[in-house]
Amino acid sequence: MAALVPLWSGTEGGDGGGKLSYYSLVCGIPQGAILSPMLFNIYMRPLTQLVQNFGLGCHQYADDTQLYLLMDDHPDSAPDTLFRCLEAMAGWLCGSRFKLNPSKTEVLWLGRDNMGLGGQLPSLAGVQLVPAPSIKSLGVIFNASFSMEVQVTPITKAAFFHLRQTKQLVLYFSRSDFSTVIHATVTSRLDYCNSLYVGLPLKLTQKLPQVQNAAARLLTGSSPRDHIHPVLYQLHWRPVEYRIRFKVLVLTFKALYGIGPSYLWDRLSWYVPYGLQITTP
Repeated sequence: MAALVPLWSGTEGGDGGGKLSYYSLVCGIPQGAILSPMLFNIYMRPLTQLVQNFGLGCHQYADDTQLYLLMDDHPDSAPDTLFRCLEAMAGWLCGSRFKLNPSKTEVLWLGRDNMGLGGQLPSLAGVQLVPAPSIKSLGVIFNASFSMEVQVTPITKAAFFHLRQTKQLVLYFSRSDFSTVIHATVTSRLDYCNSLYVGLPLKLTQKLPQVQNAAARLLTGSSPRDHIHPVLYQLHWRPVEYRIRFKVLVLTFKALYGIGPSYLWDRLSWYVPYGLQITTP
């Protein structure tokens, strides 16, 4: 598919003279093409290098850029490095023809209650940044205390809502189709990023097995008086706590043997019992 691209050619002296010419563009990437995310990441790669030059960590996913700063020496105020980094980022985005939207920028100050910290943060494109009580990153909600309650509570609430809606379809679906619906709307929510639930208080995590048990009883038609373990065994479903443990073990195995992301490997260390020597692969 060919297209006409207008290009303005001006004079070297900058006197305002020039002419508008059209050139035929015979190739390109359509919107939604499989190469679009890859090419966008290549185009955005200099931004990551720019941030790292200021000593900040940077993660990018599609058009979402996250900055990480460890504030050991500045527990109560943002260091000058963050100010200069944000100014450099705004300049790079403007020069690369990106529109910066400060209203969608969120700040999470871990370990603080976020009260009275607004004036201690820099501004971005003329808009003062204010700490948020919680933020959502790739579908996971985090708060300043990192308690994960703001993540688990909405997950369970949404899962029970979909169970109530799905219950109305029992008479219209076969057993296999009904199982697919429950997996798509309920159990997938329990499994998404469930490795973050390791070590949480039982008071918080016990909400997740309640959702799984309700889904299992709805799928099998068992009574609430029936013991749940035979029901889960019949469905070949691991209990929630074992699903979480299995996810952590799989991620650890992949990181140790070079199958997973390198940043996970950098944060792992071999446990060596006293008096025992081990050779890393």
